[in-house]
Amino acid sequence: YAAVDSMNMERYLAYHTDDVRFRFGSTPTTTGKEPVKEGLNHLWGALESMHHEMTGVWQVDNVAIVEADITYTRKDGKAVVLPCVTVLRTEGELINDVRINMDLSPLFA
Repeated sequence: YAAVDSMNMERYLAYHTDDVRFRFGSTPTTTGKEPVKEGLNHLWGALESMHHEMTGVWQVDNVAIVEADITYTRKDGKAVVLPCVTVLRTEGELINDVRINMDLSPLFA
């Protein structure tokens, strides 16, 4: 999550397989690093920074569930804290499936 909070796309994507499946909220699932990059660049472009505060982490075999409160700081300086649960599946040492479960609408309200 340090790579996410740094908003360094190349560093973040280095932790994923080339064919990573990715779903954010209720958006359709995408496959591959390029769609992940496009989607996150849209979000990250509206932010000054973000910080994940982990409130729970569980792991069973190759599946991790991460609960966090995320502080998003928008370009206008307003900070919004949102709860999130992410399910991560790994293949070897890399993440091959990401399911981010949260509602981003308060961030843009």
